[in-house]
Amino acid sequence: MRSLALFPCSHTDGAGIIGELSNSLNLRVYTDAMLFADISEQFGVRVEKLQETLFRKSPDLNRYKLEKKKCIDLLRCALQARKTLSPGGYIYYGLHTSLLDGVIAGIFKVLVFDDEANRIRKAMLQEGFTEIVAKKHIRQHDEKASKWTQFLLNEKPYFPGLYDLVITWNNQNLIDITTHIAQQFRAADFFPEPVGQPCVGPLWQSHYPAGGSSWSEACRVDNSF
Repeated sequence: MRSLALFPCSHTDGAGIIGELSNSLNLRVYTDAMLFADISEQFGVRVEKLQETLFRKSPDLNRYKLEKKKCIDLLRCALQARKTLSPGGYIYYGLHTSLLDGVIAGIFKVLVFDDEANRIRKAMLQEGFTEIVAKKHIRQHDEKASKWTQFLLNEKPYFPGLYDLVITWNNQNLIDITTHIAQQFRAADFFPEPVGQPCVGPLWQSHYPAGGSSWSEACRVDNSF
């Protein structure tokens, strides 16, 4: 079954968009927090360790890059294991959506974007932030997203070429935006979902035996980072 992925751009009502689309498209929601929780439960890696390895400010040294790549391999493996062991359509929401290409077929990738000034106004209205705090919050998110996509894809996070559909919020109505996304999702052409496609990567191996029903059967992974 086809799935949709929404990359996060802070203060563009991502939660509202996901909620509306989940209901209208009958898709399950899967977030960064849920992915980290799955990995922690199944592979014994603390959520704090995952976040530190992926997002910490560290020297540009090969050792740190290797740790980060191993952690990213673990995320990819977990995403494919989740899809294989719990098949069906999902709405993926979070930074991990940048990892879905080449891991899960039938993905429609969406970005809902707005300029900084509009996002600052939304943050002040919705969260009660001062302008200074709102600007700091938004820039911290954008810096984190930028470092993530630059490391993975050598692209800025809001580069339109990374997505199948890009929508500029620009004070549009939430229902209008989600209706448009749902229409484009239903109309999009997708490649068939692969059956038993193995993960690929130098640092771990994954396999999907017939009748496999556990994460240990689905994914053997190097989590020594």
